[in-house]
Amino acid sequence: MIDWGPDHLRMASKTSAPSNTSKATRSTKTSVATRKSRAVVRDVEAGSSVDCAHCGERVKFQAKVRNKQVICNVYVSGTWNRVEHFHLACYEEARSPHGEAEAGTDYRRQAANAAAAERARKLAAESAEAQSA
Repeated sequence: MIDWGPDHLRMASKTSAPSNTSKATRSTKTSVATRKSRAVVRDVEAGSSVDCAHCGERVKFQAKVRNKQVICNVYVSGTWNRVEHFHLACYEEARSPHGEAEAGTDYRRQAANAAAAERARKLAAESAEAQSA
């Protein structure tokens, strides 16, 4: 059994030397000067429960219709402030308040489609191999 004694709760009287990585020398991915509002076009996903910042109506998912929404990261004075959602038509009607919405940047969908294509290719190869045997 270890006897810690009464000194084990005392704080150190000295701090360690400062590290070489200060905030001033650390490189950041995006500098404050370049942080500005941006917008992207995305599919409305199931379970979406957000309201359009322009018309106030719910941005709804519909299974048979591929509705699009614009999602905006809004920065104020270089600091992130909020996220705004728009129907695609409302964003255009509002004259693109956060800049032109970028389309085709949903890399999650691209990865899912690529994985599905790879699975289909493997299944086709296995099926052809089984038929030739």
